[in-house]
Amino acid sequence: TAAGLVVAIPALFFHRFFSRRIDEIAVLMEQDAVKLVDVIHGDREAETAEGDKK
Repeated sequence: TAAGLVVAIPALFFHRFFSRRIDEIAVLMEQDAVKLVDVIHGDREAETAEGDKK
């Protein structure tokens, strides 16, 4: 019925909108996590190199 469509169409729109937004945020979080691991791993390599020089 018309009432069902009035509810369903905006609901579908917002579901797709928020699903897409969540996917984008998840990708950004994953990229930041990789950067963090690179920074931490880089610090460990620097400490190991300094330890080898002593």
